[in-house]
Amino acid sequence: IILDRLDPLMIELFRAQPPELSPTEALRAAIRQSLGELTDDEWALESERQKLVMNAPELRVRMLDQLYAGIDLLASLAAERTGRSPDDFAVRAWAGAVVGVVMATYRHLAVDATLPVYLKTMDAAFDHLAGLPLGPHAT
Repeated sequence: IILDRLDPLMIELFRAQPPELSPTEALRAAIRQSLGELTDDEWALESERQKLVMNAPELRVRMLDQLYAGIDLLASLAAERTGRSPDDFAVRAWAGAVVGVVMATYRHLAVDATLPVYLKTMDAAFDHLAGLPLGPHAT
C-alpha cells in the first residue's frame, strides 16, 4: 500500500524532459505523462491507495519515512537538471515543497477522485512552485 508503483516511471519521464525545462515544469510534464498512461481501473486503484494511506494513521506514520526519501530523490533529480548540489538548500526546499504539493493534492481526492480534477489541482499547485529559482545560476 505504501509503495508508489508510479515513481520509477515518473523518474524516467522526468529525466527524459527537454533540458530547457525547469525542474518544476519537467516534473509537471512527467506526472501528466505517467498518469496519462494509466487505465481507468489503474487510476481507481491508485486513488484508493492514496486515500487509504492518507486516512489510516498507521499508514500515514509509515509514509513519513517515504516522504523524506522522496525529498532526497527529488533533490537529486533537480540537482541533475540544474547542475546544483542535491544538498543545496534551495534544491532541498524545492523538493520539500513538491512533496507538500503532492500531499495537498492527495487530500483533494477526498472531495473528487477523478483524474481530470486531480491533474487540474496538481497544475494549480505547480503554478505556485514555478516561481522558485532553481536554475543553474539562481542564488
